[in-house]
Amino acid sequence: MQQVAMIWEFVTINPWYLACGDMLLMVDLLVSRELDGSSSRTFNVFRLDFSFKPSEWVKVEKLENHALFVSLDQRNPSFACMAPERWGGKSNCIYFAGLFEDPVEPWTAVEIGQPVHKQTIQWVCYSGVFPPDCIILTSLWLFPSLIYGSG
Repeated sequence: MQQVAMIWEFVTINPWYLACGDMLLMVDLLVSRELDGSSSRTFNVFRLDFSFKPSEWVKVEKLENHALFVSLDQRNPSFACMAPERWGGKSNCIYFAGLFEDPVEPWTAVEIGQPVHKQTIQWVCYSGVFPPDCIILTSLWLFPSLIYGSG
């Protein structure tokens, strides 16, 4: 394992980190508050760029032939999927598991840079510590190899 120096130009609360091809990505849910009291939510994706010394997080505008999977439940793994059109998915999207209360929609897909509907993501914070421990029970991403084995 190698230690890498990097510059942090922004603060994230509960980011998701995942490997996508040869990139290390960080997905962050940005919540913006407006003067009128309303808010908007957007997923931002960054890749760690090792060409800078120290390394920097650089915003990713397009995932090309990949989709990302994240969950509000910290126990669920985050991962990337190549060529999601093979199973009816869509490239350049972030899929996230829905709440158990909505059995009709087990997941939601949002294209990178597009707003996330306010009711789609609701953080539930159980402690007063910073960063907050935001955990909520959601649907679980299940890999067929977990059931059938890899052999």
